[in-house]
Amino acid sequence: MDGFKIRCGNCGVESDLDDFTRTPINGELPRNRYQCPNCHYAFERRGNGVRILNFPGGEKRIISETIKLVPVDPVL
Repeated sequence: MDGFKIRCGNCGVESDLDDFTRTPINGELPRNRYQCPNCHYAFERRGNGVRILNFPGGEKRIISETIKLVPVDPVL
């Protein structure tokens, strides 16, 4: 996702989202896990499920409920 910048909540460095999805040694992180390329602060995006909304005419939409960013152990 080149060009989409995020900022580390720990050290304040700003970098491309792709930089937050890789480790210094082992490469790609699992889905929904991120790690700062500067200070290696790691966090995981967790949701507590989905909800199905039913609209008139039979249309349905699936939305994610609460999403939290939870600190996790960094990976090399």
